[in-house]
Amino acid sequence: MPQIVAVIFDLDGTLVNSLEDISASVNHVLKGLGCRSLSVEEYRPLVGWGLRQLVASAADRTLTEPEWDGAYQAVLNRYRELPVINSSLYEGIPELFKKMPHTLSLGILSNKEHQVAQAVVKTLMPTVPFRSVWGARPGVPHKPDPTALREMIYSWGLNPQQTAFVGDSGVDMQTAVNAGCLALGVAWGFRPREELENAGAKEIFHDPHHLSLWLEENILQKELTSTGN
Repeated sequence: MPQIVAVIFDLDGTLVNSLEDISASVNHVLKGLGCRSLSVEEYRPLVGWGLRQLVASAADRTLTEPEWDGAYQAVLNRYRELPVINSSLYEGIPELFKKMPHTLSLGILSNKEHQVAQAVVKTLMPTVPFRSVWGARPGVPHKPDPTALREMIYSWGLNPQQTAFVGDSGVDMQTAVNAGCLALGVAWGFRPREELENAGAKEIFHDPHHLSLWLEENILQKELTSTGN
């Protein structure tokens, strides 16, 4: 395996449990349109493709296209206002970042709308030295398209073979594979282990502590070996 010098993370389901805030924003809008509200757990398999697709899936195609567009914008506006009410970092994530080698380049790439993604990271991880935090941006394809991931990596002067992408869904693993990165799956998020395996995960971790140990063994130890320490 090439030496990994950068680790880029998905956000929802990987670092942050955001299901309650997402479901609250979507349900608030759908209720006003006469649609059925979904439980928090019903949103679990729907998250990961971006907010527009989430709204369409939650509405179960009961909206006309103009209603769908309006609902998406209403949900986005509400979520921008209330991005971190019940969202929190998964247990072990703060410790994971404290143990990260300072030489690693760190980033976040999410299908969450860009402004909301940055607000969530600023609120919950204000001291983590991310080089880039990108959400969904106009004109840039969503994951699993590799465009944004490659753009981030190249902007750092690195290449995909030097980068691990960490996520909790098949979308994330497909993104890593499509970009030529090392695909690392986490099983504490929104998707089952089988989805990660089928989408190309090279390693799967059940808690942040084991991810931290793997990074230490496969990144820090390689660094020490290469420097002769």
